[in-house]
Amino acid sequence: MEEKLELYLETEKVIKALEFTTKVLKGKPTSEIYAFNKFIANKDKVDIEAVEMYEAAKTSVKANVDGEGEFIIDPKQLLMMLKNVDIDEIIITKEPEKNYIEIQSGWNVTSMPIGNIESYPSFPDINDTKQIEIATEELKELIENTTFACSTDEARPVFTGIQLDTAKAQIAASNTHMLAIRNFKANHKSENSKTIIIPAKTLDKLIRTTIQDKTVKINFNDTNLYITFDNTTLVSRLINGTYPDVNRVIPKDSKVKCKINKKAFEKMLNRIKVFSDNDNNIIKIEINNKEKTLILSASSQKGNSKEDNMVMLMNTSVSPAIIAENEYSNNKYIVTPLRVVQ
Repeated sequence: MEEKLELYLETEKVIKALEFTTKVLKGKPTSEIYAFNKFIANKDKVDIEAVEMYEAAKTSVKANVDGEGEFIIDPKQLLMMLKNVDIDEIIITKEPEKNYIEIQSGWNVTSMPIGNIESYPSFPDINDTKQIEIATEELKELIENTTFACSTDEARPVFTGIQLDTAKAQIAASNTHMLAIRNFKANHKSENSKTIIIPAKTLDKLIRTTIQDKTVKINFNDTNLYITFDNTTLVSRLINGTYPDVNRVIPKDSKVKCKINKKAFEKMLNRIKVFSDNDNNIIKIEINNKEKTLILSASSQKGNSKEDNMVMLMNTSVSPAIIAENEYSNNKYIVTPLRVVQ
């Protein structure tokens, strides 16, 4: 028999938890049931789950719990209500057989409807996975410096994600016109080596999340990715397909080597961006070795980099060029020239 459930929670912690889980539910849900979050009373905490067709998220909030039970509720409606609460603690009460909960904040009591929990999907199983562990700051830097190169064309899903190669400790992203490759340090067992394709939109959500843990655990199997930190798990369906062999694209040698101040180059791009500000940004680069000059005639999308200087390594006007910190760096950006009719 169902019993009465009371949850004593810190308002701000519930708000932060809901801000995280609602990232999964951004946009129109693929089914009405996916529009809910699941609250699960669990001893001295409350687990909050969000499940969508291709993504899921789970986090925990410390609480004083009286009773046992669970319910599902519209998190966006609850979040909107809590952001107008000026009391540090709220009490959520669920009575047996009731189709609503009551939220008490000081003298105010608000009733909110709950959904049919029996039809709510189960959280993806994290068993039978391989695991690697990456430093949080390094992971965020990897994401910042690669996902910009991913495609947004859903007709070519493989290129909307990044390739993670645990054996080579390397991630790569490409939209077929440019390629970003970064190497990283990670703790993992050799038997956990695998190559997977992670949706860029999942990593974009991760980078917008405040993470307290110094390291992030990444578990994966043949279908799902599980990113765990701060008692929180972000789940994403992996992209099914085969990524091109990115290392074959990298030129083995270069006839032209041009060292450029990164900040000066970025300023040049910003000055001329008004001439080409669309999805097909093109820049024309002319190098005059005799006069030691580099001329740009348009602008292009670009990623972030921490290098003070950079080098451009090229061969012909129609072969791929390398942009890197130096000619020996393992972290590279490969750009493919376009044939432009004069």
